[in-house]
Amino acid sequence: MPIIKLFATIIILSTLTACGLLYKQDVQQGNIITPAQVSMLHKGMTKDQVRYLLGTPVMSHILNCERWDYVYTCKKGHGTMQVKKLSLYFRQCRLASWDSCGF
Repeated sequence: MPIIKLFATIIILSTLTACGLLYKQDVQQGNIITPAQVSMLHKGMTKDQVRYLLGTPVMSHILNCERWDYVYTCKKGHGTMQVKKLSLYFRQCRLASWDSCGF
């Protein structure tokens, strides 16, 4: 009987320790935008030119169609998270300014 308990304990402990060793996949969401793409932005670009360069924005405000937001998040398998944000502001359908965080 003690051998069975020992064997059961070994199996349970090995199962519990293996849970921390499992591969956890990275999760990427949003637009992948490179610093090179951000450096190609310039004032006066049309919305079509910006869309061609960066792709369709993740978020566009319903009440403010003159602002586009690009958001990219990457959660590594074991907890670290990377967030990049790019906000574009248009005036009369031309790029007026932008704010970036993480590029």
